[in-house]
Amino acid sequence: MSKLNKNSIFLYFGIVAIIGYVINIIILGELDPNYSHAKQQISELGIINALNPLMFNLGEIVAGTFFLTSSIGAYLAVFDLTNKKYLSIIFALCITFFGINFLYSGFFPLPDERHNGYGMGAYILLAPIFLAWSCWHIPKCKLFAYANLIAFLLLLMVMFLNIFLGSQQNLGIFQRALVLSTFLWIFSVYSYLIKKN
Repeated sequence: MSKLNKNSIFLYFGIVAIIGYVINIIILGELDPNYSHAKQQISELGIINALNPLMFNLGEIVAGTFFLTSSIGAYLAVFDLTNKKYLSIIFALCITFFGINFLYSGFFPLPDERHNGYGMGAYILLAPIFLAWSCWHIPKCKLFAYANLIAFLLLLMVMFLNIFLGSQQNLGIFQRALVLSTFLWIFSVYSYLIKKN
């Protein structure tokens, strides 16, 4: 098996994490007639008095483990594509922190103060910048670099909408918009890197 194929296998872990996580949230939300996707945080599916907290928290741990695994492929694939070692490492670290955040979420359900992983997951919002930077001077990746700059701005916009417009009535909607936007970006980047590798 070639090095490039190994890179792709690691990246597929991230894609599986996204698909599995979304399916898990949809199923758990539908199983609980008192749960509102529009009004409630995703993590409320894992609190002690939720209908299926173990299933949610286990899903968080699995997703976190898969994202951590995918960060290896993220580093290898970006480095192979750009030959920018340190930028590739920083990009992969953003994915790593994102995965660690999921592990904290699963191991320390709400209302535990450690649940948010000390905000480590927020570093994922910077990842498009480092990816764009690493690809900037490569002609065949120029469009990809621009796309990541746009993704960075869009993710920031969704985050600020979540912070400033989120209310008791729409908290779930804005949180899901941020999570799904982040997932869509990771899915797109990983798909691109798999194709290039």
